[in-house]
Amino acid sequence: MPQDKPGRGRGISAGLNREMVVAAAERIVTQRGVQNASLRAVAVALGVTPGAIYSYVADRRELLDAVADAFLAREVLARLPEQAPPLDALRLICRLLHAAGRTHPALLSAVVGHIPERAGTAQMEIAERMLRALRAAGADQEMAQRLYRRLVALCLGYALHDANLSSLKEPEARRRLEVHATSSTYPEVASYARGLSAPRASDWLDREIEQALLDLHAETARALDTPHV
Repeated sequence: MPQDKPGRGRGISAGLNREMVVAAAERIVTQRGVQNASLRAVAVALGVTPGAIYSYVADRRELLDAVADAFLAREVLARLPEQAPPLDALRLICRLLHAAGRTHPALLSAVVGHIPERAGTAQMEIAERMLRALRAAGADQEMAQRLYRRLVALCLGYALHDANLSSLKEPEARRRLEVHATSSTYPEVASYARGLSAPRASDWLDREIEQALLDLHAETARALDTPHV
């Protein structure tokens, strides 16, 4: 007779399902960091034995795969239109990645540099759409891959940066910023600190995205102008 996974049936009898397990893991990542998202911690959060969790995920790697997949599917893929011009779709994906990471920086750490074990995940779908959009806009394969890395680094880097800036609403953080903004010892840092409070600081990422796309157009034009031997 075939052998069940360890704990099979105990999760079902406890009234669990996979969505509940993944949601509990996501809450742990958000509140305590990805390093604390263990199967045991999820079991404690749900009030079941660790064996019950094995009915839905085989190990911690699969659990984190599921968290990253659910996060990106909800925050990015579900918000994309069915059809859009390639560069418009690319801009929207970038803004959604940034917004997701800014709002959920701890969950972002579960995604950055993470390579899922299985195909067909939201992470792979987003990467494929971005690369296809760059190719459709005229980039060759090498250029598309390079610009893809650049755009992802921009979006996620700005997300972490802006998540930290959200603390400026706190009086102590704002006081510290004002100290740096009036520094005469470090005038360039002072100028930067003043810019962080500017109403249009949120435009910085959009400008960086547009610069990357301008570079795409420039490189494509140069490639077309280069005579072939």
